[in-house]
Amino acid sequence: MLYEKVRETLQQFRQYARANVFPLLCGIAVFVCCFAPYLGSQRIGVDTFHYVRNGTFLYNRMDIGRWGAVLLKKMFNSQFCLYYAAAVAAIVYLGVLFYMCCLWDNVGDIKCGYSVLAFLLTFISPIYAEQYYFTNQMIEIALGFLILFMSLDLSWNYVRSSKIIYAVGAVILIAVNIGVYQSFCMLYIAGVCFQILISYKKEFVKERKVLEHGRKTNLILLVKEISMFLLGYVVYIIVVKLSGAQSTYLSGQIAWKTAPFLTCVFNILNHVKSVVLGKGIYYPVLYAILAVLVLGIIFIDIIEERTEEKYIYVLAGIGLILSPFLLTVYMGTTPALRAQMPLPFVVGCMLCFVLENMDGLKKIILGVFVGYILMSQMNTFSRLQYTQDFIFEKDKTLVIDVYQEIWKMAGGDNKEIRIA
Repeated sequence: MLYEKVRETLQQFRQYARANVFPLLCGIAVFVCCFAPYLGSQRIGVDTFHYVRNGTFLYNRMDIGRWGAVLLKKMFNSQFCLYYAAAVAAIVYLGVLFYMCCLWDNVGDIKCGYSVLAFLLTFISPIYAEQYYFTNQMIEIALGFLILFMSLDLSWNYVRSSKIIYAVGAVILIAVNIGVYQSFCMLYIAGVCFQILISYKKEFVKERKVLEHGRKTNLILLVKEISMFLLGYVVYIIVVKLSGAQSTYLSGQIAWKTAPFLTCVFNILNHVKSVVLGKGIYYPVLYAILAVLVLGIIFIDIIEERTEEKYIYVLAGIGLILSPFLLTVYMGTTPALRAQMPLPFVVGCMLCFVLENMDGLKKIILGVFVGYILMSQMNTFSRLQYTQDFIFEKDKTLVIDVYQEIWKMAGGDNKEIRIA
């Protein structure tokens, strides 16, 4: 049975690829052009100097609960190499592009072109440029996204078929995913909300299907999704406890433990304000615009359409919009930029939903605006890459200058010199 399912899935992938060659090739071309500077780069990013001295070094990953990253490192790149890391990450991200497009088409009939736009807005964003700077975990993060979409796929199959094998697979992948990078927790929640949103829109608004058991159907769906996530998180915690993690790296960042209550509330509101207003180069103005449009579409649907049990539709939309701030609320302060990966992902999800539910001149205007935003993001993304390269070259020049001065002080021979 499993063999037949895999064979059927591969056949669907081939058919999807043949039917959507142009948008997929456009997405691949744009991503590769923007990601190209990482390929063959000698830049030593944050923490990477440890791997220059010892290619198998695991740093403190087990101590901070990232056992999934350690597992993937052991499986795919036990001996770290900058060229290898960038090449494998690029290949994996292209796999993520294809998987994401197929999954969203299957769940909610999202057009391939819209999914490609969502992918580019996500993975060519300034926030992800900050993440890519940590070259020591570039492969693990890329594989984490592939695992994320696999877990979303399996969980959705379980919700629809109730086959335990899908649930077991989803729980294991969720646990590994969180163990790769804790922000995948929020990415999974956003992904589930989006799948519920587009599936409900497809089946009960457009196709006007009737819920088989009314409210019970939605309740079962929610219980299944929440149960799989909680089980996955419990498995993750159990592995962390068994590994004997002692570091305060993550718990030490939670402001609720050290700062006054009102300070934490102010921190949360300040972050929400920055995102909504699109302040700085990292927060896209698209977020607020798309959030309003998503809520508007949902409001019109629940008013005009005779859809049953609309609460799950509304909850999914609100959950998707608020998911970028879950980590902020948990920490009581603004997370590090590299940890805010859910924000560009949610922007991409909302864009897909809005484009699928607009037509005529409004869609053209939004499409042109999104194209402008994407070009702006590509420019900022490239400038951040240039800045990182420039800093690396300056650091390298400084080291050479220091070495030459020491050599002069030593008189050109190999005698030892003490440096304070």
